[in-house]
Amino acid sequence: MVDPTSRIGSTSPIGDENKGTGAPSSPGSFDSFMKSPQAGGVGQPNQISPFELTQGQSTPTITPNMGMLQNQVLAAQSTMGDMQTQLSTPGLKLTRSQQYLLKNKFSEAAGRIQSANQKLGAENVAGPAITPGMNPIEKFLGYVTNGQAQMQAARQKIQDLNANGQNIAPGQLLLVQTDLAQAQKLLEYSSVLLSNAVSAFKSLMNIQL
Repeated sequence: MVDPTSRIGSTSPIGDENKGTGAPSSPGSFDSFMKSPQAGGVGQPNQISPFELTQGQSTPTITPNMGMLQNQVLAAQSTMGDMQTQLSTPGLKLTRSQQYLLKNKFSEAAGRIQSANQKLGAENVAGPAITPGMNPIEKFLGYVTNGQAQMQAARQKIQDLNANGQNIAPGQLLLVQTDLAQAQKLLEYSSVLLSNAVSAFKSLMNIQL
């Protein structure tokens, strides 16, 4: 006779032993894996803010000085020297669109240079002598010549400050540097535009000859 107590009871489903006990489900449980905060971010991705991305990254800064301003002035003078050579090309003609762009860029550059000179306390230079009878090339040469004169005034002021051991406040120095940098970009754009115009003009002349 078989003892009833020795009978093998039915096997309960996996996980039922934890019901009502408050114990966590087995590690192999899919539901537990999805809901667990340690599930490698499944279901709850970790979001990184732009601020966190920039933490630990330093932006190198260069403190402006009088030597840097001197180099900027020399660079601008060199660019304008190239433009004078380009504008002096015999018989050079510019299209209306080229004239429009050059006039705008020259005007913006002149404004930036004047702003830099005012901050430096450089000698005031009168604007270009433009008369109604001038052709476009003559007008642009007048703009460039005037720009050279303004740059020379800035250069002289910087030399005077250095000779006297005088300094400009760092904030003011940074503003001057910004004005000169913007002026240089405008001048370089104009120089490239002129270079292309001269090349196209010379090619046309060679074809006609």
